[in-house]
Amino acid sequence: MFNSSVRISSLLAAALLVGCSATVGNRADFEQVEFAIGETSKQDVAQALGLPAEVKNESGMLLWGYTASPRLSGFIIPVPVDATSVNMQHVTIDEVAGEEFENAAMVYGFDESGVLRQVLDQRKGEE
Repeated sequence: MFNSSVRISSLLAAALLVGCSATVGNRADFEQVEFAIGETSKQDVAQALGLPAEVKNESGMLLWGYTASPRLSGFIIPVPVDATSVNMQHVTIDEVAGEEFENAAMVYGFDESGVLRQVLDQRKGEE
């Protein structure tokens, strides 16, 4: 029992340390990354750019909006699943439901399987 308690405490402490860090979008400049429509995944975009500043679901498409410069977008919070595992939950700071990505410079659209299907460059107004 003691060994299990120590393991759970260690796991939760490590998750808390990771979870308390803020996430910031735009790890890279938009011109420095290339994404292939039909091939790039949400994970690829998040790895290259960080988490989006704005998120919206519209007509079966998950839309991620990124601002022109990095900004605080949310936090990762650990959620214990059982005695040995933790899920990480992204919590956004801004409520974006119903917005039209007015602050987003770039919007990336993903289908239900998480594959990139659309890129909208709102800096130039072209797709």
